[in-house]
Amino acid sequence: RWDRVRRYAHDLTFLVLSRGDRLFRGALLAELQALGAGGILWIGGPDVSYDLESHAREFPEVRFLVLSGPATPGERVNVGISEARAPRVFCLWSDARVSSLPAALVARLDAEPAVCAVPTARNAQGEVMPTLQAPRLAKGRLSLDWRAPSRDAERTLFPFDYSGIYHGERFARLGGFEPTLTNPHWQKLEFGFRANLWGESVRC
Repeated sequence: RWDRVRRYAHDLTFLVLSRGDRLFRGALLAELQALGAGGILWIGGPDVSYDLESHAREFPEVRFLVLSGPATPGERVNVGISEARAPRVFCLWSDARVSSLPAALVARLDAEPAVCAVPTARNAQGEVMPTLQAPRLAKGRLSLDWRAPSRDAERTLFPFDYSGIYHGERFARLGGFEPTLTNPHWQKLEFGFRANLWGESVRC
């Protein structure tokens, strides 16, 4: 229902990617609405759980998009960003939790030539997860070094688990994630190298 204009603190759309987790879906949608930071778009399918209709009634301002066929995570991000009604899109999985939305992280997309700003991720124990990657060659083979972020605005090769705040225009200009790559690791890796080649960066 879009029969009235909502004004948010940030021009942002939350893109929630379904991961088959009925336990957390309702709690996450309630948390995102409580933040009051932007609109919400949920994307899933082709198999949809029985409680989707009840969630649609419980959260009438959330847009639910059900795909007709299987799609890679990158394809879902592509579709979600193209459907978003805001220039910035915060992509996250439906089994994640959002503790806060730092204004500096959102503003970083305008201040720096970055296609994505990656928030700090923590595990269930509250420990910072190693979400930054740097490529290196070891004996002629490509590998990745993973570590936890230690300061703001550090560069990383690609968004960890596709999660981050994307700049919609820059993402579209890059062509998004490559749909023909069905392996998520190579799909994210290809996107990261392509972004850096075109002068766009991913920052934490």
